Amino acid sequence: MRLNIFGFGTGARDATAQSSVTASLPRQFPGLTGGLESTGKSGARKDPAKSAGMQPAGNKGRSSSRKAQVPPATNDSLKKRVKWLVNQLEGFKQRLEPTLNAGNTDEFVLAMEDYLAFISTYSDSVAYDAFEIGPAYPEYQKFFHRATLEFTWRMEEKAFAEIIEAQLQPWQRMKEVVSECIGGAYARMEELPSLVDFSQMRSIVMLGCGKVPSALFYLQDQTSVPAIVGIDNLPEAVECSNALINRFKLDRVRVVEADAATFDYQYFDAIYFGPFATPRRDVLKRIRATARPNATIILREPVMAGSLGFERILPFMQPAFTLVKSGDAQKNLGRFMLRHFVLRLR
Repeated sequence: MRLNIFGFGTGARDATAQSSVTASLPRQFPGLTGGLESTGKSGARKDPAKSAGMQPAGNKGRSSSRKAQVPPATNDSLKKRVKWLVNQLEGFKQRLEPTLNAGNTDEFVLAMEDYLAFISTYSDSVAYDAFEIGPAYPEYQKFFHRATLEFTWRMEEKAFAEIIEAQLQPWQRMKEVVSECIGGAYARMEELPSLVDFSQMRSIVMLGCGKVPSALFYLQDQTSVPAIVGIDNLPEAVECSNALINRFKLDRVRVVEADAATFDYQYFDAIYFGPFATPRRDVLKRIRATARPNATIILREPVMAGSLGFERILPFMQPAFTLVKSGDAQKNLGRFMLRHFVLRLR
């Protein structure tokens, strides 16, 4: 079925893209200095030595079943450091597994908060590299990818309910009425104007926008791009997104149901390639095949331990894409450890 994008009609009803995970991927990208190795921690984050058992924000008064564990020193053997990392991940896996399919339980959310606090402060890049190419990585990547998607969906359900129930004022923007989880996603878009010039753009599409498309809301609020389109292959996500768009009376944003791996990108000046658009290598091939030669690709890519939750695609961008800019290596990563990269087709 043909997408009526700018008429904002219905999307392809046969979208069937499913999430996929891959084993270890190479981490190099020529010309990227400082690169993926320098993103282990930021000044705003807590000491990694406390991260394994740190109390998550918003859960004060609730106790975690994990005690703080001090990681091995960087001059300890690599084998010992990798073993310590695997032990930490196994502990989180054991906590999460019983609650993963049990609905929106406090135990699952608390365990995920602790896990995300851990990966966002873990900084031993050498040990992580060794773990990522080792035999244990595929199992843990598969599990934490699934857990991350489930956690994100539940947080979006909560945020959606908050917005629908809120008494909105005509002047209010989405970031002012949603939970810290989604509000943080909105805030991390604030570095984009320093990376991309939106002033001459006429259209932009976001891939895998979800139920609460904070990136689309940011583009509506902070740019003058006339056509802002989101796509998602889940009907519920599309329905919820458009309900929020109508609630805020946005006139330049629409969300359509479509498969990012078969979508036609030729109509867009910019493509926001988020981490939820999968399988990512298939999406990348489709962008290469249909995007305009001068299109800007804004990539949201996992770095360091973020690869446990999301599939890497940056190593597969060459030779068809040129890296233009990269986001701050320490700020705006968020707890999922995702960094912005701006690329163009060669």
